Amino acid sequence: MGFFQKGGEKVYFDIHSHILPGIDDGAKDITESAELINFMKKEGITEVIATPHFYPNEMSLGDFLEHRNNAYETLCSNLDGDIPRIYIGCEILYFKRMGASRELEELSLNNSKYILLELSDVHIDKYLFEDFALFAENGIVPIIAHIERYHKSRNFKKLLEEIKYRNYPVQINSSSLLQKKYRRAIKKVFKSGLFCVIATDTHSPKKRPP
Repeated sequence: MGFFQKGGEKVYFDIHSHILPGIDDGAKDITESAELINFMKKEGITEVIATPHFYPNEMSLGDFLEHRNNAYETLCSNLDGDIPRIYIGCEILYFKRMGASRELEELSLNNSKYILLELSDVHIDKYLFEDFALFAENGIVPIIAHIERYHKSRNFKKLLEEIKYRNYPVQINSSSLLQKKYRRAIKKVFKSGLFCVIATDTHSPKKRPP
């Protein structure tokens, strides 16, 4: 969670969450969504971006956007009171030649130049690095989601070098900070000098709570 001052007020901003009801493996219904949001409030989070998974090989962009927007409207219409402000985005699974896509702006974080990009070990190759260059040409800035998860990739060191060269931000899950299996990778990321954002990647009150 990043924090900054806004008009003298300290703001805690969570950029990665699965709080929309019934759209992915996050909150299963509006009740669970409300529970997560109230949990966030108790933790001091003041702003949150809802980032449901988008798997391009499983759903068309149009269907995803309709599904996501309906879930967002359902969530907002069922919440009231003093709760974190909710914005909309998504977590996009990388696909080859993604950097050339003209539709990335529709998948950005709150209509910004930033996208939240999910990788897998098999995706960390020359094609990804070529897409990094295309992102730069098109004014898109990927934030690499839960960077620590890719530490077993044979190209992990090269990935960190490419991210640093492009000056891209990376995101680390708050829960990973307490897990021994990620300790070495997180130290490596911190020592690399990359711009790091800590986020919850919350899915449910029991599975990775905020």
